[in-house]
Amino acid sequence: MIGWLSALAQVLGVTPPSVDAPVQRIHTDSRTIQPGDLFIALAGDRFDGCDFALDALTKGAIGVIVPPHRRPEFSPDGPFLAAEPLAAYQTLARWHRDRCGFPVIAVTGSAGKTTTKELLASLLAFFVPTGQTVAKNLANHNNDIGVAQTLLGLNPKQHGFAVVEMGMRGPGEIDRLARTARPDVAAITNIGTAHIGRLGSQEAIAQAKCELLAALAPDKIAVLNGDDGWLRQRAPQVWAGRTLFCGLATGELRGDFLGDRLTVTRGDRHWTGTVR
Repeated sequence: MIGWLSALAQVLGVTPPSVDAPVQRIHTDSRTIQPGDLFIALAGDRFDGCDFALDALTKGAIGVIVPPHRRPEFSPDGPFLAAEPLAAYQTLARWHRDRCGFPVIAVTGSAGKTTTKELLASLLAFFVPTGQTVAKNLANHNNDIGVAQTLLGLNPKQHGFAVVEMGMRGPGEIDRLARTARPDVAAITNIGTAHIGRLGSQEAIAQAKCELLAALAPDKIAVLNGDDGWLRQRAPQVWAGRTLFCGLATGELRGDFLGDRLTVTRGDRHWTGTVR
């Protein structure tokens, strides 16, 4: 259970419905609604969630979040919460993440995000108690909706860590995702040219990716690609906390890749494994 409908309304600062009920899950797709769910009526380029609000209630949703300007379209006595849907989704995700209490690792970068996320999740699985797993984004669902969905799926009884991949299309997006996820560790894989058409330069891309560091709490940890000159240049401008640089050529954590063998070195300690 996520929480009582009245408690979620309090988190959002909105008036709760007249009838309270426990919220089992939070969904943005009316096709996946089950009894006890809260439906958030997001609006997209092709669909408006408000058009499916009544369908969600028919399927057993115990509440629907609709934009304030659309609230008058629905029954005044119905289980509707008037709040901007996307902002509400992110606020509830942040609130739920804070309740879970286990470490969250955020991953961004121009390339290698999903691979890094999967590798980290596999490694961290060795450090959780028997019966627990590592939470992570489904596939590469790394935008506002995907990150919120990942965070709202966290369960302290089932998960020991969460690895959250964060993507972007422009400035400000990583900052927003980071403030939603509140990571304990922030990892940036590299600064490439994937978004240069939108941002104009690698310097601008570095600034946008390093929003993850700027939003990081001072007592947290940054893990950065030490071989990336743009990260070396930009990161110290926005982050003065604990930093671990890693790479093949430079950094406190060094790696060598020879065929299917990977060797990682830190100081006088070495780890070697087989890449499959």
